[in-house]
Amino acid sequence: MNLTWSKFAKKFAMVILFACAVVLTSRTALAQTCTQNPTTSVNTANGAWTLSPVVPTAYQTQVNPPIAADGSSNFPAKHGVIPVQFSLFTAPGPVVFQSIGSDGYSGYSVGVRGAIHPPSTPFPESCVKMYEALKVGDLKGAQKEHDLLTRLMQVVGKYLKTHGRGVFCELMKLRGLQVERFPRWETMPFTERDKAELKEGLNNAGFKL
Repeated sequence: MNLTWSKFAKKFAMVILFACAVVLTSRTALAQTCTQNPTTSVNTANGAWTLSPVVPTAYQTQVNPPIAADGSSNFPAKHGVIPVQFSLFTAPGPVVFQSIGSDGYSGYSVGVRGAIHPPSTPFPESCVKMYEALKVGDLKGAQKEHDLLTRLMQVVGKYLKTHGRGVFCELMKLRGLQVERFPRWETMPFTERDKAELKEGLNNAGFKL
């Protein structure tokens, strides 16, 4: 009986030790993932930036004389071989901004070409107006739309805390789109009171439905 119990105790202890090792390894890996966040420092005409994730380096070459940019050369043919000399330039590659939905104004202002922009789903008109205004240098018009989007997303944010992404489903319905379900997972349904308060909040923010 004692021998059997001793074998069982040893096996049980080994299982416990193995489980502890797995937990410690997982916590170490998670800690490394959370703390190791490499960045890139970039100086531009619009200021100094610290970017994360790391931006790759882009390389570009430029052929130098006696070969011209169009491929021609005034190098004497009697020399037989034309020496090719070139300069190598480096610059930061494409930048990816991890951002919130309402900061498209600041991103587009410094040259961002596109974005996954949550407000553009329920409020596409204002997002397009802001983008087009920035393209033509109408900063006042772009700021106006940016401020509107900020107020709207503050209203939406109130329901994100209680209804999750289900608020976007309700927004689509308010815009006249018969969305059956969004997101795929269960969220707290909107009551008639919730719907009325959401609509009133959007109206008070300056967006008439």
